[in-house]
Amino acid sequence: MSQQVHREMNLLEILEGLNVEIREQELLKDYTTLKIGGMVRYMVVPEDVQTATEVVKRLRESSVDFFVLGGGSNLLVPDSGIECVVLLLRGLKNIQILGQAPSVVVYAESGVALQGLVSLAMKQGLSGLEGLVGIPGSLGGAVFGNAGAFGYEIMNVVEEIDILRKGSRMVIKKEDLSYGYRDGGLLEGDVILSTRLRLEVTEPERIKRKMIEYLNIKKQTQPLDEPSAGCVFKNPPGESAGRLIDLAGCKGLTKGDIQVSTKHANFFVNKGQGRAEDFIALMDEVRERVLRIFSIELEPEIRILTKGCTSK
Repeated sequence: MSQQVHREMNLLEILEGLNVEIREQELLKDYTTLKIGGMVRYMVVPEDVQTATEVVKRLRESSVDFFVLGGGSNLLVPDSGIECVVLLLRGLKNIQILGQAPSVVVYAESGVALQGLVSLAMKQGLSGLEGLVGIPGSLGGAVFGNAGAFGYEIMNVVEEIDILRKGSRMVIKKEDLSYGYRDGGLLEGDVILSTRLRLEVTEPERIKRKMIEYLNIKKQTQPLDEPSAGCVFKNPPGESAGRLIDLAGCKGLTKGDIQVSTKHANFFVNKGQGRAEDFIALMDEVRERVLRIFSIELEPEIRILTKGCTSK
């Protein structure tokens, strides 16, 4: 019996006394927006930040590999599943509004649904998140990948992030992060617990009008009603990945049940029983066509998880 398997079998002992739910033999396709992903043996669901902190500490002390899962967007999971423990942070969903006009600080934990936060900000008359309307997933994932659209990026309104790094809890201010396009500037392996956002006070109706405008554009140009992982490739400098893929004649291209969307070429949609291997094969073909025609090599925006829980 391998050391890793032995450690996984002792997971109940490792986490004894903690306020966690442990789910066994979970299909990860039920936890991803793409609806793809095989089995994970153990999924640990902490109820709050303090418990999540202790879970991470104990797993690291016991040398148990784990992968942090939020809203499951922007993620491709192997068909064969993964071998590590999955730490599901959807229970970390507290939100507090602090301070007064003209700007306020919003404290939000990493498991908060991004769209729930965007909607709350609108109702409270807090501006700065409008352009993120329609983006799926959790706040933690959005911060880690610096999610954005319509000229908005979430790091524009982040003040500081409470994280676990190599077992130590720390608060990192935005000015100490080298963030950029689709990159929050954190390290691989960092676990985001919560974020403080600085938002501006304005009229809720003004925010609502912007959000409706942006959402209508998305509905017209993106396959929001089909399972996808969001944009597959990053936009090259000064260019649109979707436009390049379209001009390369890839719209509608399929591998198995995975299709390059006929609505937006930088979205790959799952038409039924899509598989990760087909998704990757389609990525390879699209990237090769764009490289051959435009001499531009597209870089993946989605995280591709391996069976051993590393990402590429």
